[in-house]
Amino acid sequence: MTYYMPPPGMPATTMDDRHWGAWIAPCIATIVTVIVAPFAFMVLMLSPMACDSCSATEQDDFSVLFWSFAAGLVIPVALLTASWLLPWRRQYVAARIILAVLAPGSLIGLLLLFIQLLGSVH
Repeated sequence: MTYYMPPPGMPATTMDDRHWGAWIAPCIATIVTVIVAPFAFMVLMLSPMACDSCSATEQDDFSVLFWSFAAGLVIPVALLTASWLLPWRRQYVAARIILAVLAPGSLIGLLLLFIQLLGSVH
């Protein structure tokens, strides 16, 4: 076992504590998110055409929906970033996998919710 010198006040851990495959789940999640994100962005940018003939009230509802979806796109980015930034230790394997699965899952769920709510605007 090889030990490293931890900062003062931190317990010593071994290099064997590092998880060798910590990069796999965030990498797959990044690839899936990068593939799905342009489609979600395209749906967002083309959605104003769905409300061309809307009344003023419907346009206000659409505006709230549009900006909520645009702001909601931060969630998958935050989850993906968190899955990459977790320490590459064995104790964080489950959290890393959960965050990595939630990143593209939240993007797809947000997109499906937006499409469903878009139909209810008018």
